[in-house]
Amino acid sequence: MASEDVGVMSFTILLSSSSANTVTVGYSTGGGSATAGSDYTATSGTVIFTPGQTFVTVNVPIIDDGLVEPSEDFGIFLTSASGASPDNPIYAVGTITDNEPSVTIGIDQMAAEDVGSMSFTISLSSPSVNTVTVSYSTGGGTATAGSDYTATSGTAIFTPGQTFATVNVPIIDDGLVEPTEDFYVFLTSASGASPGSPIFAVGTITDNDSTPTPTPTPTPTPTPTPTPTPASTTVPNLELDRTNWTATSNWTSSGDPNDTINPITTDQWKARNMTP
Repeated sequence: MASEDVGVMSFTILLSSSSANTVTVGYSTGGGSATAGSDYTATSGTVIFTPGQTFVTVNVPIIDDGLVEPSEDFGIFLTSASGASPDNPIYAVGTITDNEPSVTIGIDQMAAEDVGSMSFTISLSSPSVNTVTVSYSTGGGTATAGSDYTATSGTAIFTPGQTFATVNVPIIDDGLVEPTEDFYVFLTSASGASPGSPIFAVGTITDNDSTPTPTPTPTPTPTPTPTPTPASTTVPNLELDRTNWTATSNWTSSGDPNDTINPITTDQWKARNMTP
């Protein structure tokens, strides 16, 4: 058993004991789930044991096909012998294990909606000697493509020896007050690598908008109660046109009963045709 990048797989043909004569043994490969020409190189021939020699090694070239596939096998058979008799086993099995890496996508991401873009890392479990391509796409979740993030899909290319690639998903700052939302990035196919785990990652978008505080309605200023206009004071005009007579004036004042009535002064009298 060997990985497909081993180069060659070696088998040993044995004699149960040394011989004084030359021994020849024919062999050939075939059968099994592996395919000659794409998984290994078909091999056949004759090995020669010189007198006293008890083992000979046969090498079968193994082909690294760059395909993701299960373990495969082939047989190598002893087809004939001269100077020795066949004995069990007369064949051996060569098992080829796949050497292609597995592909996974990195850990979940979380960022505010004003981050610009969210980055996800696609990784290979080990470097490959061949080019590996991995397809991806976004979808699902509570976020909406086109308003919360930009739908993204494509193919990441790993050159020989490269083990990771970054995928960027643009995030949209929509200016709305909303709960946290999420979307997925899925690995949809791979060439040159087998799917690992996980094959999807979650992008979580947190809101950066706050609920506006309402402006309080101002309390109306009460209309002041008008100050009543005080009742006017009427000063009666008295005229005296007779001497040595007593003048009497009867008059009435209306208004606030708390108002003060000032007595009539001498200056307020007007005398006409009066003599002392």
